[in-house]
Amino acid sequence: MRITPMDIRQQQFTVKMFRGFDTQEVDTFLEDLASDYEALLKENSLLKEQLRHSRSAPGAWRSARRCSRRRS
Repeated sequence: MRITPMDIRQQQFTVKMFRGFDTQEVDTFLEDLASDYEALLKENSLLKEQLRHSRSAPGAWRSARRCSRRRS
């Protein structure tokens, strides 16, 4: 199962008496982590889309190149 930014934001931890973490620090860290993860997921999606376009573009480029050679 893939972790989502929302999973990170909604994560809850039990608080231990005397030796626990500062809950505000944990919440701040999780929010920063979720934001960075969300940005990486968006960037990854954009790069995948660009890759799909670039894979289809060479065929179109070759076709246009052949046409220009015929005209020469």
